[in-house]
Amino acid sequence: MGLYYRIPADVSVSVDFEDFTYYRSLMTIPQCGYLGHLPAEIFKNKKLRVAFDEKYGSIKAIYTK
Repeated sequence: MGLYYRIPADVSVSVDFEDFTYYRSLMTIPQCGYLGHLPAEIFKNKKLRVAFDEKYGSIKAIYTK
């Protein structure tokens, strides 16, 4: 029980075909990162707030009101 979320990872991406590289880049991909977990017990504190990054879905901050 608890809240599961992804921690984004920087990934090297390339498009290769027959010894030629058409594209190569380093980018952040949310689904390639580790799985994080916040246990259910911490949510017993009703003043607890969790802020998520709108672009990647990772946790930006955990704070109390």
